[in-house]
Amino acid sequence: MQQSKFVQDVLVLKIALTEADYPELGPGLQIGLLDETSLQEMIANAEGLPESVYRRRLELGDICYCLKTDGKLACYNWISLTRCATYCGFEQEITFRTLSDLQVFTYDFYTYKAYRNRGYGLLVKKHLLTDLYRRGRRVLLNFVEPDNDASLRIHFKLHYRLEAVVTNIRLMNWGCSFQSKTPRTAMVEQWITSYKAYHQL
Repeated sequence: MQQSKFVQDVLVLKIALTEADYPELGPGLQIGLLDETSLQEMIANAEGLPESVYRRRLELGDICYCLKTDGKLACYNWISLTRCATYCGFEQEITFRTLSDLQVFTYDFYTYKAYRNRGYGLLVKKHLLTDLYRRGRRVLLNFVEPDNDASLRIHFKLHYRLEAVVTNIRLMNWGCSFQSKTPRTAMVEQWITSYKAYHQL
């Protein structure tokens, strides 16, 4: 839910896109871009966001990769082709970087609670990495909050690397973001090294 004021630290991660095969999918699984049927499922789901947020994302040219199991939406990941931002699609989103034609930014990576711990998130990530490369993109950026353990594990398993530490600040209608200086980034890199070693990633 959108907040009128917050301070948010995020890890901006990146990965170089390379030629690869699409992941093999099990019986009943499909991955593709968002269509109107999937959009209506998102809107109707109690775990979703307001319809206006999704519509605004589409108006901005964002796309979304969706995984379905037996025809039902289970997992998705939104993609911006133009900007890195927090609260994407909300009226008060904060953009902290403009993308080149070779870059993309992923956000709102979500698996519905009924479908978790089945490996669906990893399948979506592998699929979009391959598909975006074939669409001409070469670098993928993403941000993860430091306490989102499930997301960190997936991204480090896929060999994402730290690009920057960014702090986003929102106070009513005013917002800004700034990138941490080298000493703090170095400390976070040390923490990531320990985290990956502990989880054998």
